[in-house]
Amino acid sequence: MFIAGIVGGVVVGVVAHGDYSDHSDHAKYSDMELVMNIEAIKENKLSQKQKELDRIYDDILSRYREELSILSSENILSRKINIIRQNKELDNINNIGNISDELTRYIKSKLENELSEDKKQLAEIDAALVKINAIQLTDKR
Repeated sequence: MFIAGIVGGVVVGVVAHGDYSDHSDHAKYSDMELVMNIEAIKENKLSQKQKELDRIYDDILSRYREELSILSSENILSRKINIIRQNKELDNINNIGNISDELTRYIKSKLENELSEDKKQLAEIDAALVKINAIQLTDKR
């Protein structure tokens, strides 16, 4: 009898416990509206950030094009920029660093060549002055 009472109590306990104690599904559904609101706010913020990023990207690209246009008007750079324009996408903002480096190297090379030519001309002028001075000294004697 004692065993039958225990078995009966266990069966009643299991049946009672199984029907009413699993509240996890109910709690999940009662918070679902809150979760959906939070997700909507996150999506809205993400959309705003993406729009801001797109606006900044467009602004940088516009400034880049303006600066490139100004640089193109310089005689020393116009030919090089046209060559770059043929070989690369100038409107691709990812190429800005490469193009900047390429233009810097070109300008440096061009200026070094001009400096070398100027040094040669100065050496020729110095040599001519030495000859002139030598001629004047021999004429005065």
